[in-house]
Amino acid sequence: MTLNADVTAPANVVLRNGVLDGAATLTIPSGVTFNWIAGGAGGASMTGTGTTVVKSGAALIIGGANGKSLSNRTLNNSGTVNFVDKGVFTVDGNAKFNNLAGATFNLQNDVDFGTSTTAAVNNAGTLTKSSPSGTGNTTLPVPLNNTGLVRVNSGSLTLSRGATSIGTFNLVGGDLISAGSTTTFNAGTTVTGSGILRLTGGTLLVNGNVSLPKYVQSGGTVDGPGTLTFAGSAAWTGGDLVGPGTTAVAAGTTLSIFRSSEKSLVSSHVLNNFGTVTLTGTGPLGLNIGAVLANRAGALFDIQSDVLLGGAGARVVNEGTFQKSAGVGTSLVNHAFANSGTLCVKAGTLSLGGGLTQTAGTTLVAAGATLDARSGVVLLGGVLTGTGLVHGDVTNGATLNPGSPLGTLTVDGKYTQTAAGVLNLEVGGTASTPCSPPRPTRSPPPRRTPARCN
Repeated sequence: MTLNADVTAPANVVLRNGVLDGAATLTIPSGVTFNWIAGGAGGASMTGTGTTVVKSGAALIIGGANGKSLSNRTLNNSGTVNFVDKGVFTVDGNAKFNNLAGATFNLQNDVDFGTSTTAAVNNAGTLTKSSPSGTGNTTLPVPLNNTGLVRVNSGSLTLSRGATSIGTFNLVGGDLISAGSTTTFNAGTTVTGSGILRLTGGTLLVNGNVSLPKYVQSGGTVDGPGTLTFAGSAAWTGGDLVGPGTTAVAAGTTLSIFRSSEKSLVSSHVLNNFGTVTLTGTGPLGLNIGAVLANRAGALFDIQSDVLLGGAGARVVNEGTFQKSAGVGTSLVNHAFANSGTLCVKAGTLSLGGGLTQTAGTTLVAAGATLDARSGVVLLGGVLTGTGLVHGDVTNGATLNPGSPLGTLTVDGKYTQTAAGVLNLEVGGTASTPCSPPRPTRSPPPRRTPARCN
């Protein structure tokens, strides 16, 4: 059927087979339901340069097991569009699906969308994804421009061609997956709900300040000048954090970094930890080109395996507690380390390839553990203590308290003490003999309170 003039659809119309073509406008008026149900072998398509308009109060039902396509045509929805079956739906050519303000676009099944190149879905209303099984997925192979609300009630919605947003993503009970191209979160974008934002490929470009309730990154790249905050549980198993922006772990939140794949923090990106970061597995964490790993006051960065924090040109700043708590081998932090909080080596060897500069706080090396700082330990403030081994030269301009509180701290290197330095030693006395007069009784000095890590 070719529309050469504008047409208003009557009630109970069904497009079951064939092609609706033409440059004119098909209007589905208020109170009318138009059924686009592909039941024949050839499928059903809307094509041409015209427009299909769904008025407020009207409904377009798209279903059927066979193929359907919107090719080059524009679909403007001001009412309701429901996808009710899993049959393939292709949006191709220069087709545009415009879900206008106040309209609803419901993916009520795990729709299989066909591939496309220049088409787009523009959402200013409400786009809702639901899965009958609760775990099914719908992939949008076209760019999504979101200025309204995208709601994932169940299952998952995958953006394989990316998205641009100033709107809201409400992950009620399902996940949003960014799997390719670039998904851009501009200022004004919000993400809510109990579902997970998953980055598996492509780029998540953060131009504003965006808080995520749950996050998992197994691939792809986080980029942009904005701040991405993990407000709930987060996992980083692959991919990179790059660019001039900041990734923040909120207080009370845990970021788990694990698995064997390499992960990188590069290009002046800042990872600000105000909560807890756990580092496990064998996959290296690369820090490069001006990147900053900052463990803020009250936060915990816990290395729980023998892992490499490699790369060059980055900095590690600790104002909270930074510790190696597990692993009998070596964890190498190949960067300059600035400590004003608590640095604790509880197990194995923590190797600081760029040396340690401490301006305040405590460095504690536990019994059987080693702090390997061959580029040197410079104490400008705070305390160095413990009963383990420090491998490297120590310049003490603060306080060195061997023991915890009693015991031996071994420095395998040159020890230099400046005028401001203090070395506290507790020395056991020798019992008196008949040939020597009794020593006067003196009150023993107060015992030092042992330093502790988490």
